[in-house]
Amino acid sequence: MTYAEIRFIDYYKIDIHKLLHDENIDAASLFSQAKALDSKIASSIKGYKPKGIAWNSAIIPNSTNGGYTYNQNLIRDYLEIMYACLQGILNAIPYYEKICDLGEDVSTGQCLYIADQLSISKYIKEMATRYSCEITFPQEVFDCIQLISSGGIVNEDTLRSTLRIIIQCLETYQNSLLTDARDIKEVISENSPTINIIAQGGNSISTASAVSNVHVDIFLQIEQTMEAVKESCLGPVQEAQILEKLEELKAISQEKNRRTKWDKIKGFFKWLAEQSLQVAGWVIPLIYQILN
Repeated sequence: MTYAEIRFIDYYKIDIHKLLHDENIDAASLFSQAKALDSKIASSIKGYKPKGIAWNSAIIPNSTNGGYTYNQNLIRDYLEIMYACLQGILNAIPYYEKICDLGEDVSTGQCLYIADQLSISKYIKEMATRYSCEITFPQEVFDCIQLISSGGIVNEDTLRSTLRIIIQCLETYQNSLLTDARDIKEVISENSPTINIIAQGGNSISTASAVSNVHVDIFLQIEQTMEAVKESCLGPVQEAQILEKLEELKAISQEKNRRTKWDKIKGFFKWLAEQSLQVAGWVIPLIYQILN
């Protein structure tokens, strides 16, 4: 997977989030846009294979006038599945956050090619300091920094040459992290959730199942996650909110009725859409276990 593909996934997540929270969109537009977005994602993102989406199931024939209506709840269910699938792909990428940080730093550096010397000097020093433990920069980078720090005059060509070297080093490091990651198809196939949604008579009946090679008592797994949350140095409000959600998952895991269980789980996808990658990494695996 390339950095460009990772960025596309982030953009697609934003598109899904907008559709999910658009209260003014009519059912027909929601259907057409959601279906088109699903097709677009499938054609551009390797490993994107959400299970259980059947768009025709959201179309309800109108026997009175021969037209059609659309099941908005079912369409939004599909959008949530699409979002969860994309988030699962990102969660499976090693070094995801570091790769994104490097991408932002490279973009910042590229914008400085036409900037003033002071801005370039500041960037060079900042990047060399930030990545000194991860990247072995060439000696000319440190020679340039030493000259800048001593108040000496740095030739403009030397400064811009050092900027290019810094950017090249960041890109090389980023590519090494991307190369080190397994092929995303391997990652997805190992823990791929299967979610089936069936429409009957215009009413959506949701059932879900997940296939996993590791079966761990869900209560124990939630308790371990709660401990991880408490040790992660979050703010008290955010920590309390996450712990409350984990307690809700405990109760949901005991629900015997699959439809009721799925209806309750759907609320978590909406909440997750507003959370950080770290929170999603804690909660999504638990959801998959509960849907097992």
